[in-house]
Amino acid sequence: MLVALSLTAVLGLSAAAAPGVWKLEVYGFGTVSTWQLLEDAGGRTYIGIKELAEALRLGIDSCDGTYTLRWGGKEAKLKEGSLALSGKALSSPVCLQGGKICFPVRDLEAFGVKLAADEKSKTVLVTVPRSVVASMEKASTEGPSLFTVRLSFAPAKVESFVLSAPDRLVIDLYETTVEPAVSMDVKSREVTRMRASMNRPGVARVVLELTKSGSGAKVYQDPYDPSLVRISYPGAVKSVEQAEVAGVRGFLIGTTAPVRDIRTSPTKEGLVLELPDVLPDKGLNTAGVGYSAQAPKHPWTELRLEPGPYSFGAASQSGNSLFIPLLSDMTSIRAYTTGALTIEFCFSAGIKMPEIDIQDDGISLTVKGIGTALPMNRTGLLENRIEVLTQGTGTLETRITIRGTKSGNASATLEDEGRRLVLSFGGVMEAVDVFKDNGVRRLTFKFSGLSAPCGMKALGPGSYLLEFPGLGSVKEKAAASGLEDSGKVSWIQAAEGLKCMLELSAGKVAVQRSAQTEGTFVVDIGYELTGCAVESANGTSRIRLTSSGPIDAQVFRLREPDRLVVDLPGFVEGRQKYDEILKGGVLRVRSGQNTIGVARLVFDLDRYIGHTWSSLAEGFGIDIELAEKLAGLSGRLILIDPGHGGKDGGAVGNNLKEKDVNLDISLKLRDLLEAQGAVVVMTRSDDIKVELIERSNIANLLLPDAVVCIHSNSVISQLPNGTETYYFSNEALSRELADSVHKSLVDRIRLANRGLFKKEYYMVKETYSPSVLVEVGFLSNAQDAVQLADQAFRSKAAEGIYDGLISYFSGSAQESWAPMRETLYLASTVPAYQGPAALWPGLYIERPWKAELPPDMTSLAIDQEQDGK
Repeated sequence: MLVALSLTAVLGLSAAAAPGVWKLEVYGFGTVSTWQLLEDAGGRTYIGIKELAEALRLGIDSCDGTYTLRWGGKEAKLKEGSLALSGKALSSPVCLQGGKICFPVRDLEAFGVKLAADEKSKTVLVTVPRSVVASMEKASTEGPSLFTVRLSFAPAKVESFVLSAPDRLVIDLYETTVEPAVSMDVKSREVTRMRASMNRPGVARVVLELTKSGSGAKVYQDPYDPSLVRISYPGAVKSVEQAEVAGVRGFLIGTTAPVRDIRTSPTKEGLVLELPDVLPDKGLNTAGVGYSAQAPKHPWTELRLEPGPYSFGAASQSGNSLFIPLLSDMTSIRAYTTGALTIEFCFSAGIKMPEIDIQDDGISLTVKGIGTALPMNRTGLLENRIEVLTQGTGTLETRITIRGTKSGNASATLEDEGRRLVLSFGGVMEAVDVFKDNGVRRLTFKFSGLSAPCGMKALGPGSYLLEFPGLGSVKEKAAASGLEDSGKVSWIQAAEGLKCMLELSAGKVAVQRSAQTEGTFVVDIGYELTGCAVESANGTSRIRLTSSGPIDAQVFRLREPDRLVVDLPGFVEGRQKYDEILKGGVLRVRSGQNTIGVARLVFDLDRYIGHTWSSLAEGFGIDIELAEKLAGLSGRLILIDPGHGGKDGGAVGNNLKEKDVNLDISLKLRDLLEAQGAVVVMTRSDDIKVELIERSNIANLLLPDAVVCIHSNSVISQLPNGTETYYFSNEALSRELADSVHKSLVDRIRLANRGLFKKEYYMVKETYSPSVLVEVGFLSNAQDAVQLADQAFRSKAAEGIYDGLISYFSGSAQESWAPMRETLYLASTVPAYQGPAALWPGLYIERPWKAELPPDMTSLAIDQEQDGK
């Protein structure tokens, strides 16, 4: 027996409620459904809100603990503690029961249903009336064509089909009535008229009379309000991409028509964006950067968006474009004072440089694409008496107002790819430019707002401290500058200003340079010379240079006046003094920086005769030998030319190769000459081929005091034997040289004297210096060949030529060679030698490199010109 009058007691409004478990039976929608009810300690019965929505077929969605229910054009919001529904007071509040947000059963009548109770079966009976067609309309807002049928409750079922002649779209709504029949004209490219009437008991029929364009309609119940039937001609989503609109990055969605009733739902991963009555276009990528797209059961597009480090702003629509901004959240604010007040704003993602407005009482920043909320993490504001306020000023813009600052010298920088905004109210280290030249690093510190002169002091080997008083911050770009393999740079923010630590690699030193422009501080980093010693003995000055790092020096002569120049790539002019090392032919030593990357030493000489040099074994220095005067062989430059070599074996006879005999005698002669202080250059010192033009070019490039070409003779006949000597160019001096060498050689080796001849052999014809070509003996003669194969004989041959050179240099004829050589230099008739310099290490006539200067620097060159060029 159903007793409606006992409902108050049964549903728990009396303290004497009967014990037991109650259930809810819902009669409606052409069926019966049963639901379990919950009771509180006072015996009041409740039903979960989600179960309620399912039982009464209400639309439902939730956000942050608030449920929104929709039915029959009505909407109600409920959450724990709610005391009313659609303005009507509830008998008891919405509460939490059994882990669910629950609604009091006594108040279900507020949804338009009828209640009764069966105490015996402990059942609450709910009767849902048949749905009634309340209205029909065409959507008036822009977008795809949309027609709606509003019902009082959700229908039990919706069926749709198309009839022809004439074309009609028919929609049957079960457990629905319409009284009286209604119809309406429609202005649409797809539909001309809508009408509704009863088709049969319990089934209302809605008919849309179609035009020729009326095919393709989608009929469905609104997923958030099943009492609303939608008839849609869907548009399409053509594109989804991340783009920038009005200076703010976000998701830009292109559609074929404006979208109405857009819904957004936050998720752990980001945001679900539901676009009613538009479907993904066939050409749309369903997954891209930060998004995925799908079509649910109804004709909507569901986009799942991931913001990355951003948060989402409010969606905006312009025409067929929908924009979802990505906003950077302010994560922290920090204020501190070093050389000056600095305020740092940190953001979850990069921003663009804001607009800055300096005011009397502070400063304001207009920032695009950030949220307006201040972060919880705020430090140093109270201590520095700083107040920070935020306010939204327009579309996607936020104004940050900072009060309590003296903003006359304010500057702003963006760091960490735009995630950190630094406001400095003092000086700023703007940049540190690093210029590289031949291993030297030039650091140019560029700053603004310095309150006192900056300086540099050494703390220890390779350790330097640079101080910039009054600077409060260093820009990210400046802080990122490094020295690569030359060391490292670090920054310290101190109360008195900014400090920079230079920790250099082993052997490197830092030297302060004069700044060319205001607001800069210049430091060069490289190796330095640690010692310079000069000793003079036996007509030779010996110079030893030691260094803090490996030397790759260039040593060459300059004229008018005579100087010896040492260029040191990778070195800076250091602390070495040269006042007390003057000896021998060295009159003065000067030092300077030829270019940024090359230090230069200049030795002013009494007279230049010749020089040679070599690296120290460990590589951290060089030895230079400088001839002071002409005395015998000491300081003489002699070119020895062993004939043939490599593939050019020369003559062959009696199992001997001419190239081997020539080279052996030449090497023995070299050792004898060098032991007496001569400077010897070999056209070859190994079994390699050197072309004749290369040999003569070497001689004409160096213009030595004597050229000695050593050969071995050979003819078809085995009878000829003995020694021959030839000369040709520079006849007077060459004949005297040939005469001295020939006499001494024949006297030593005791082979037949075949005489002295003037003949146009290439080497004696094509060289400017006094030159001689010696044919020691005949390989084709058996007796001569035995001698030429003997090491003792070869040593005698070298000694004979050596004696001849001593004799020649002891005479007076050779003294005319010095002015003759100078004339040849100045006449510029000497050919430029282009051969492989590696064959003749240690002798440098020209610098083989050019230093590159930065465009804004002036060279500090010392004696950079050579030979008047």
